[in-house]
Amino acid sequence: MHADDQVGEGAPAELAAFLQGAVDDRPVKIAPAVCGCGSRVFFVLVNASGAERECSGCGSRAFIADSGEYWNEESWEDDEPGAAGCP
Repeated sequence: MHADDQVGEGAPAELAAFLQGAVDDRPVKIAPAVCGCGSRVFFVLVNASGAERECSGCGSRAFIADSGEYWNEESWEDDEPGAAGCP
């Protein structure tokens, strides 16, 4: 855990612990995802460049963290985004 970590109210403790252990001692900000329509259920597309969520309620899409800076068709040539699944 980094001294500058921020975990928002409503973020699952298990997810916070996993993400904090996965970032090489860099500060993280963890907050629950909520769409403008109020939904909290999302489909997630991932590749090596980043991640994007799609609301299961209204279909709107948003990049996760700084993924928008790296998410482009060039990065898909060797690594097309695929649906993420919970193990």
